Amino acid sequence: MLLLQSVSSLILSKFEYLVRKDSDLIFFLTMIIGLGGNAGGQSVVLTCRKLSQHQHITVRDQLATGVLIGIVLSPLAFLRGLMSKSDLGTCVTLAAATLIIASVATSIGTALPKMLQMLKADPGEAAAMIQVIMDIVGMMVTCCLGALILDAF
Repeated sequence: MLLLQSVSSLILSKFEYLVRKDSDLIFFLTMIIGLGGNAGGQSVVLTCRKLSQHQHITVRDQLATGVLIGIVLSPLAFLRGLMSKSDLGTCVTLAAATLIIASVATSIGTALPKMLQMLKADPGEAAAMIQVIMDIVGMMVTCCLGALILDAF
């Protein structure tokens, strides 16, 4: 897991030009990446509970939940950027990343324990995995969106 965690640093180094161009984005990475870990972690817990009770849970339902979370939090992320006097491109990047990461996190957070159970492994192991996965996904999504959106502004 520690080696996988290093992938985030590698991703950030590949987007060094973005960091130089818009250093404001870096200040929000922990907020955005933390969202992924938290939303994904909640989906893992919910999925493990449902699996232990032999109840049905679908990735599609949790994706819908993630989209709703993203719809609620995206404007707040945008406003958080504005309050920090970030430029419009950074604020749009934060809002878009929030929506995508919340959606992806809840989907992966549901799929991972289900896959582990199918492989006859402990679904609870997904709790540690989701944090690392969403750190990497969150970094990649935020940097890629930043590169696309900030070039347009």
